[in-house]
Amino acid sequence: MDFLLLLEAIIKLGIPMVILSWIIFTWLYGGGDLDRNAGRKSIEAQVKKIKKSFEKKKHGGNSNYMMEKWMWFGSGFYGLAGLWTFAVIEIGDLLRVIFNPSSIPESFDHGFVTAAVELVLNQLGNLITAFLWFSYWADNGIITWLLVAYVGYWIGVELEARRRYAAAGDAAQVQINAALVSQNQVAIYLYTQARAAGHRHKPFAIHDRRIVHDGEAIAIGRDG
Repeated sequence: MDFLLLLEAIIKLGIPMVILSWIIFTWLYGGGDLDRNAGRKSIEAQVKKIKKSFEKKKHGGNSNYMMEKWMWFGSGFYGLAGLWTFAVIEIGDLLRVIFNPSSIPESFDHGFVTAAVELVLNQLGNLITAFLWFSYWADNGIITWLLVAYVGYWIGVELEARRRYAAAGDAAQVQINAALVSQNQVAIYLYTQARAAGHRHKPFAIHDRRIVHDGEAIAIGRDG
């Protein structure tokens, strides 16, 4: 595999795929459409299910322009690569108009109808090119571009899934810590109440996270 070709594919397609995939799956996980513990096959199945709901106009929770276009291009890594390619082509057309504004009046030289037809044909051509995105990016080494797009897509998915999993673990740890603090407070309260009730001269001690009075555990607590 040509190293320079691989590097070019990573920069032009792989990195954008990671970013776009991460953004889209942030929405999907955040909206509850996907289980963060789902495996790759399960994710693919759930994405297909979401795509069908978009086609039937029943999906509304996470509906947005980017998501809809991803679904329209087929979803999955192939659809996301198509979406990125279409965005690159459209941005290129826009920049050409910005840096060459004289092209706008020139497009009407043969009349409004002709200009409108050319615009429609240009959009259609852009869509076809985006659907065949691998041919847009690769003069050679199509397999390399396909693999880079695929790997980039799943890296983005895994990054968001792991972030969600870690966040859930942190939240669970916070709850555990709060519960342990509460146990500590209860144990200390019982200890002070017992002392105030006349057990001042009886031995109290804390052993193995338990308050013990005369060899009997009064309360269970944690010391952190």
